Amino acid sequence: MNHLQRHSLQLLGRKETLTRSARRIIAARRRVAIRASELTGVSRRN
Repeated sequence: MNHLQRHSLQLLGRKETLTRSARRIIAARRRVAIRASELTGVSRRN
């Protein structure tokens, strides 16, 4: 395995972990947004 192949493999691995953590962040943000909209809906009803 030459240097370029090893480097591209490292980049691929890093990209994978980045997308994984990004997905987790997006999911958490969506959950927070849903909870916030539910709260505003409840306050609007009252």
